[in-house]
Amino acid sequence: MSVLALFQVSFWSVREVGVRKGVRKRTAGRTALFAAALWGVILLAGICLASGFEDSLYQAVYETEGFVTRTLRQLSGQADEPSADGRVSRGNLYRTGTEQLEVEVSSLPEQTLYLKGFTGGTYIGDEWIRSGDDELFDRVAEILEWEQWAYMISGMYYNMYYTLNSHMPDPPEPNTVVIRHSSGEYDQLYAPYYSQSQRSWSYEAEGGRVTGYSCRYFEGQDMNIQWDQVELYLEREKYWYQMIQEAYGEAAREAYTQVPADILPRLTQLCRENPLEDLDEITAFILHTLAARTTYTLTPGYAPLNGDVVENFLFETGRGYCVHYASAAALMYRLYGIPARYAAGYVIAPDDFRQQDDGSWLASVTDEAAHAWVEIFLEDYGWTPVEVTPASGERQTEVYPGFDAAVLENWSGTGNGGTEAAQPSGETAEETGRADDSRTDENTGARAGWDGEQTVITLGCLSWLVWTLLVLMEERRNRRLAELETMDCPGLYDRLAQVMGFGRKLDGWDGSQGEMAKRLTLTVPAVSPKDADRAMEIFARAAYGKHLPEAGDMRFVRDIYRQAAGAVCRECGPGRRWMFRYLYVFGK
Repeated sequence: MSVLALFQVSFWSVREVGVRKGVRKRTAGRTALFAAALWGVILLAGICLASGFEDSLYQAVYETEGFVTRTLRQLSGQADEPSADGRVSRGNLYRTGTEQLEVEVSSLPEQTLYLKGFTGGTYIGDEWIRSGDDELFDRVAEILEWEQWAYMISGMYYNMYYTLNSHMPDPPEPNTVVIRHSSGEYDQLYAPYYSQSQRSWSYEAEGGRVTGYSCRYFEGQDMNIQWDQVELYLEREKYWYQMIQEAYGEAAREAYTQVPADILPRLTQLCRENPLEDLDEITAFILHTLAARTTYTLTPGYAPLNGDVVENFLFETGRGYCVHYASAAALMYRLYGIPARYAAGYVIAPDDFRQQDDGSWLASVTDEAAHAWVEIFLEDYGWTPVEVTPASGERQTEVYPGFDAAVLENWSGTGNGGTEAAQPSGETAEETGRADDSRTDENTGARAGWDGEQTVITLGCLSWLVWTLLVLMEERRNRRLAELETMDCPGLYDRLAQVMGFGRKLDGWDGSQGEMAKRLTLTVPAVSPKDADRAMEIFARAAYGKHLPEAGDMRFVRDIYRQAAGAVCRECGPGRRWMFRYLYVFGK
């Protein structure tokens, strides 16, 4: 890493100084030599710090890394965006405490509320690919020979368990949940388990902007589907539901029991050496294996790039957080032939809710509630969450409905599966890279994995901080540039005015679009007065007209904006050019 960083610094120095400034090669070479000497001083300082202040150094490094990460996420706007994806992190997790969602329920939940936003179906190593059930429903139609009614299957399946439970004798009262995104963006949606598939949207009284969505759902403890007690008027639907559930279960076993054994050889061997068939036994073995081999921490350190992150978690460091636990459990379930998927979203405990004056209950959900878990397919429940991450804080660990806790106690004791059952044959804790005394708590978990590499970690952390800053700045810049491509006409006009103002082209401007057109032609000689007037006319129609601009008009004004941004940027000095491109992100 240090050699790579040194090369990057030297290359930048030669290029920036020798090429852009026209300085002779000798001067550029001296600059590169100075960079190398500076890097050597940093390296020597890192060695001294690592040797004399090891404990304090690790604490300071991770506190600094956490502070920088949180600050950059907040400055870039990432902390405000609710998200759930399938990436299995190779590094540490630093949360900002930023509010992501506002969740309101009609009655106080008795169990943890899981709001799922992402479902991972295929594991490709370090990442889960989002699962889409379209192909699965095609397979269901094929199994049932319902090809002509294939379009009906998804709607029936998604509402099946909620509908059946609603028509049991003396059914429980469903809860209503309303979800509002703090960012105001609704690209990623969340839903509880055992819920209606239909969402009811709420809008602002003026402007028609989305302000949230709602649905009804049952808690897991209230699910009690008994096919022989379904109300008579649903007799025909019951027959269809039974067929769909059976066919969906078969399709799910085909699709969601696949594991890439070539990148998970040790995990595959572990399950092969502990053959099990009963679901409760399998679950108990998974939970026991995770408890025996791993420790929960948000700072597990950084996994090497030459191996799978799940195998590194289970067989090397033994440290990780929810994404690692959920991934390992989902893959182990699959190796035992149980349909399982990786899920991510938010978890909300009952005591996170506060009662409102109208009797409803409200919870403010921050990124600290972001979570990942495994879900398995159960008859009469459908996809059901299984909590495999050790309890953290006040969150209560839950398994699935009907799980026999005595089986887990047996695995945790000296019966069916002792501690040795969680280890592959001939493999001890020391051989897998984690002795019992290497377990650490959350604050020091990252340290144990780097014993003997003080120099590398010191230098690596410094490089990482610089690299992270550059990457996040570039990511923020790319995101803002992408927004320009989809920005509406009024927003684009405001942005044009900001660019012109930044270039000091609007001094004394009277605020009229006619004057803006004149200033535009003076700034960008390639833009004719006719084109400038046309652009202002498009902007005016978009602001005060009844119809949106046509695609051709939008391309035209975007091209005008790009020319203006390029002209202003070229006139700026190095410092203001950097601000133009990276701080305000007016253009490339």
